[in-house]
Amino acid sequence: MKKVLYVEDSPESRLLVSRILTAHGYRVIEVEDGLSAIQRAQEEVPDLILMDINIPGMDGFEVTTRLRSIPALKNVPIVALTASAVMEGDRERTLVAGCDGYLQKPVDVDRLPQQVREFIEGKKEVVEREEEPVYLREYSQRLVARLEEKISELQRANEQLQALDRLKSDFLSTVSHELRTPLTAIKGYTQLLMDRRAGPLTDMQAECLNVIAENTEIVIRRVNDILFLQESNVILPVRVPLSLRDVVIQIVDAMRERAQKAGIEFVLDIPPDLPPILGDVEALKLLFLHLLDNAIKFSPYGGQVTITLRDRGTEIWGEVSDTGIGIAPEYHERIFERFFQVDSSTTRAYGGAGLGLAISRKILEAHGGRIGVLRSAPGQGSTFYFSIPKG
Repeated sequence: MKKVLYVEDSPESRLLVSRILTAHGYRVIEVEDGLSAIQRAQEEVPDLILMDINIPGMDGFEVTTRLRSIPALKNVPIVALTASAVMEGDRERTLVAGCDGYLQKPVDVDRLPQQVREFIEGKKEVVEREEEPVYLREYSQRLVARLEEKISELQRANEQLQALDRLKSDFLSTVSHELRTPLTAIKGYTQLLMDRRAGPLTDMQAECLNVIAENTEIVIRRVNDILFLQESNVILPVRVPLSLRDVVIQIVDAMRERAQKAGIEFVLDIPPDLPPILGDVEALKLLFLHLLDNAIKFSPYGGQVTITLRDRGTEIWGEVSDTGIGIAPEYHERIFERFFQVDSSTTRAYGGAGLGLAISRKILEAHGGRIGVLRSAPGQGSTFYFSIPKG
């Protein structure tokens, strides 16, 4: 069965032509825009392409030119079926663009199947030789004008996106700064109550205050994360000689209680003679805080988190491995984007705002290092690697 790809944005026209050709034994593949036409043509390699010229996005001229550049479609006849060929020179412009012929709307119901068969069998219309250079030059000028128009549209769209991104950044920064003051007060007064400086507490009251304190810390961390991302582009790390081993041990000790509640065991594989590096202490604490937070969050009860550090000449190589839910390969790079979550169910089940790994990458890049997924697959845990130059 011969295949005909019909490119037409009018549903009524698609229905009519499809019915006519299907009744005569053709398989009709319908698409309504230029990009879809290019994709389906490569997938199907039809015996003939019927092309409306006035379609949205890339018009029929541009689609035809693109199709002619694809080796597999080089010999597929393309026939313009359009109402646009009503002015003098329209036929020639259609042929110069790469069409083998044109048929004018409204279609002749009785003749269309025969016309399609003739083009499939090799019929080809041509422009008179003396006229061809004129129409080729005109077509080239038209393509340049269209390209210029599209570039202008992209530039305007890019400027709008940049403006929106600045507005979003300013909004996040302003809101985060505004939240810091009341959060500090909530944290301070909660601690006063928990220390019983405002009077004795019942067991129920103490338990409630503990929940308030824990959730306040979570909100404060989120606010600090947002501010860090907003300010990290303009604030350079303050580098001093430090022991990365000591930084890791300090963060592990700070998170040990949480890990125990989650049934997670920390395993440290760090040589005692690991050489020092030049780095920003607070930023590197934040790095390990987020890496270990993720490892704990996504690991089941009874899991294990292993932190490995090694001296590799000019840099320190590190790995953080967990026995958690793992990450599909297609997300290994995207998880480092701000606010990215693999799916909404993960957010609901595990919490988080999708900022930890974006912050980790920012910190390491500011130190001249790098971070990525060494290995991970669904149900098989994850191992993140990172490197930090010593100097």
